[in-house]
Amino acid sequence: MHTNRPARLSGALALLAVCLVGSRAHAQDPPARLPAVVINARPNLPGANKLAGVVRDTMANALDGAEVAIPSLQRRIFAGVDGAFRFEDLKPGKYQVRARKIGFAPQVQSIVVDDSGGVSVFNLIPMPRSLAPVVSSAARGGLSGTVGDTAYRPIAGATIRVLANGASATTDSLGAFFIPLRAGTYAASVMQRGYEFRLVSVTIPPDSGRAVTVFLAPLSKPVSHEQAANLFEFERRLELRSRNNSRVFTHAELEQMGVEWGLDAVRRGVGAVATGRNATWVDPDCSVIVNGGPKIVNLNSLTIDDIEMVEIYPGSQNPGAMPMSANARTGRGSRASPPTVAPTAQRLAAWSNATKACPTVYVWVR
Repeated sequence: MHTNRPARLSGALALLAVCLVGSRAHAQDPPARLPAVVINARPNLPGANKLAGVVRDTMANALDGAEVAIPSLQRRIFAGVDGAFRFEDLKPGKYQVRARKIGFAPQVQSIVVDDSGGVSVFNLIPMPRSLAPVVSSAARGGLSGTVGDTAYRPIAGATIRVLANGASATTDSLGAFFIPLRAGTYAASVMQRGYEFRLVSVTIPPDSGRAVTVFLAPLSKPVSHEQAANLFEFERRLELRSRNNSRVFTHAELEQMGVEWGLDAVRRGVGAVATGRNATWVDPDCSVIVNGGPKIVNLNSLTIDDIEMVEIYPGSQNPGAMPMSANARTGRGSRASPPTVAPTAQRLAAWSNATKACPTVYVWVR
C-alpha cells in the first residue's frame, strides 16, 4: 500500500507553524478587561417628610435586620429582608443617620430631607467582633456557664469574679464554671490574660439559676494603668452606693422597663433619685463614660442593645463621681468644678457637661 508521507509531513508542519504564529500574536495582545460592575441603585425619593433607603454589604447583599437610627430624634427601625428602611413624619432638615449590624462596621451619613424627602444607601464593611453574652435559664441554682474565644473555642483558666460579692470561679479545660449564688442581681467580670475583659449582668430568680455563654476577643492593644483600675473602681462604687443617691440598671432590667434608648433609662434613673418621679429632664447630648474610661460618648447614641449595665449618679453624694452640672428641672445651670483629683474620663465628661443637665453616667457595653 502506497502512502504519501512527505506530503502529510509537510502539511503537519504548516499547521504547526500557523498555530505558533497565532499563539505569538495572541500573547502580544493585552488581556481584555471587562468594565467593573457597581450596583449603586438608589431608591426613589419617598416624598415629603419621609426618609428611605437600603442597607447592603460591600458585595451589594441586602442586610436583613440591620438597625437604622436617627439618634437626635431617638428613633430607630430595622431593615426588612430586602435591606429597605423608611422613616415617616420627619421635619425638613439635615439628619445624622446611623446603620449598623453585628459583624459589620457601623456607618453614619448626613441625609437631607426636603420637600421630596430624603434617600440614602448604606454599604457596611464586614468587621469581626465578639458576640454579646448569652444568658439562659438553668435548673441548677446559682451562676454557671462557658467562656470561649471569638472562634468558639473554650478558654481554660479564665477568672469569673462577682463584683461587690467576693465569689469567684475559674474555668476548667472545657471553659465551664459554676458559682453558687442566692437569688438577686449581680455583675460579674470575666478575664483571661491576652483577652479583653467582659462584664456580664444577671438576675438570678429564687427558683432556678442562670447560665451564661461569654465570648472574649483577643487583646488588640496593651491595657493602660487607668483602664486596668476600671473594674476595681466600679466595684468600689457598687459597695458604697445606695438607692438614695444612685441607680444601676442591668440589661435585663432595661428590657423589663421597656426602654429602647440609654437616654430614657438615665432620665428614669435621675427622676427616681432626684424627684421621686418616673422621669426627669436630662440633656440628650450628655457625655457618658464607657467601660470605666477613658472613652466617652454622647448619651443619645446608645440603645439598649449597646448596654450591659448603666450606673447613674445624679448628685454630688455619689462616691467618686461628679455632681450633676445643672438643675434637672430647668436643664441649665452654672459651671461645675471637678474635684482636685479625678480620673481622666471623669474630668472630660464633667467639663463636656458643664453647662448641661447631666448626671455622671457610666455605661458598660455588651
